[in-house]
Amino acid sequence: MPISINLPNDVETRLNKLCEKTGRNRNYIVTQAVLEQLDDIEDEYLATNRMKSILAGRIVTESLADVAKKKGL
Repeated sequence: MPISINLPNDVETRLNKLCEKTGRNRNYIVTQAVLEQLDDIEDEYLATNRMKSILAGRIVTESLADVAKKKGL
């Protein structure tokens, strides 16, 4: 899916230099950067929602020792 973004001049300069140094095209580098950030943002979203659920009392947490005891370990 094509998208268009406006990069600040200094970011565009860094991107162009990285393309020259690595022999990769801009599409590859930008895609890799987006994928890495998506992973981080998704992890943060999941952790934040999990914490909100815990604080709201919707999720019961158990210690590892309690789980092991229940499982007979």
